[in-house]
Amino acid sequence: MHYKGDGIKILNRDASKHVNKLEMFSGSNLWSDYSLGGSLYIVYSYNTHYPMYIYDKSVDVWYENTTWWSKTTAKQKSQARPSVECQELNNEDMLEYVECGSLMRYMESKAKVALLKSIDTDTKTMRKNYE
Repeated sequence: MHYKGDGIKILNRDASKHVNKLEMFSGSNLWSDYSLGGSLYIVYSYNTHYPMYIYDKSVDVWYENTTWWSKTTAKQKSQARPSVECQELNNEDMLEYVECGSLMRYMESKAKVALLKSIDTDTKTMRKNYE
């Protein structure tokens, strides 16, 4: 990962055109980065705790963070919005997606969590039946 301040210095109002070109930029508390390996292009507000947009090159899909953060961040989102439709994810899922680094690994992570919950539920049901 790069650090805030890398890339082209821009005004926030010009962010969308740089986002659409997948360019690294740095605005006022608004910046972009590529994931390790370069398959994800990520637009952040303030810090890495709030990825506003993720573009996954491997599947050619944009994702938008639907978790409301603040009025300032909402303005930044409108300034950086890609010109194509985005799939919606909440902040927790956006962070997990970035951590996983690809759609496939993200889906694997989600499947494992669902499987573990299912096993836990089945185990609790079996315990009740034996009591």
